[in-house]
Amino acid sequence: MEVREGNTETAALIRAIYHAPTHAAVDDTAGPAFLNLAGRVINRQGTKHLRADMTGPLDRSWELGERLAELLIGQGAESLLADET
Repeated sequence: MEVREGNTETAALIRAIYHAPTHAAVDDTAGPAFLNLAGRVINRQGTKHLRADMTGPLDRSWELGERLAELLIGQGAESLLADET
């Protein structure tokens, strides 16, 4: 759903009633609904980080999250989290 920028009153009303799974199920005119995920892993000291983004169909969000995690692990997330320096 879209609301004109700055129209906070309408945006608040839409947020109160908007339900993404329902919208995806009934909105066949726009094609499949998509989900944008962003993942970030930061070491304990906050000095190093990894970031990855992924987009995919809303109805496959669980798989998308798993793929995003695998991507971050492939970039070195586990060693970054174990880093004590």
